[in-house]
Amino acid sequence: MSPKKTRSTNALKHGAYSHAVLLPHESRREYKRFVAEVVAEWCPNGPTEQMLVDRLIDLMWRQKRVKRHDDQLLQAHIDSVQTYNRSLPLRASLQAMAPEFALADTVEKVEKLLKKYKVCADLVVHWVPRPADAEKEASWGTAISERLKKLEVGQVVEGPSEVTTFVNPTKIELLEDRMGRLDERILTVTKRLVQVKASKELLGTHKIAPKMLAVQAPGATNSSVTIDHEPGSNGAINSESTSKEKWWVPGPIDFRTGNKDILNHLEDKETSGAIFTMARKL
Repeated sequence: MSPKKTRSTNALKHGAYSHAVLLPHESRREYKRFVAEVVAEWCPNGPTEQMLVDRLIDLMWRQKRVKRHDDQLLQAHIDSVQTYNRSLPLRASLQAMAPEFALADTVEKVEKLLKKYKVCADLVVHWVPRPADAEKEASWGTAISERLKKLEVGQVVEGPSEVTTFVNPTKIELLEDRMGRLDERILTVTKRLVQVKASKELLGTHKIAPKMLAVQAPGATNSSVTIDHEPGSNGAINSESTSKEKWWVPGPIDFRTGNKDILNHLEDKETSGAIFTMARKL
């Protein structure tokens, strides 16, 4: 197993993602499987990549959560409408019983009607239980009748009306807006992760070393004279150097006391341009 994959596996084994906050209905096993898939895809190497992968996991799981939540709300709405449609025949039947219960002025008559409509008897008694006071038993039938009259019996929701009932344009727009914002943030993190990996790959493959090109000091007659920065030279012109090319980094210039040779040398455009020309060894 490669070092990258080993580090990724260790992050899972040692609980790097085990303390993530999940909602009650969310599966810890599903979350861990999702984390393993993302980590295996990106193979984070180093703290920067690990941070970006963590952020990516958080955003992508949040997007899944938003989508799942909206799907559950939509399904609950669909179920409620379908339940309403199935209840319409029963509502109509119960409403039709109201006149008969209105004429039942005794407990015996009410119980007889309940036996007649035994399919709905439990529901009727649940809505209007038998009075505990014996004096009010005579009005039990009337109370049941009034309750049944109040039942709403509408039209079956189907066709275009069913679609408009299920789909709320405002909610759909809010969902698209939330998903769009999450998409943008996921894309930003993904681009950053790609940039970090590409930068590491470039720096690891091509060793870039700055190199100062040999230049001739102003007024020098010897072509081998170079600007040197040996210890103690203070960036001065080394007339004893015979090398044609040296590594050179300008020393500090004291603008209060001068170092006029260096300043005058840097003022020369051709010379200063050659000094700061970087050569890359690829």
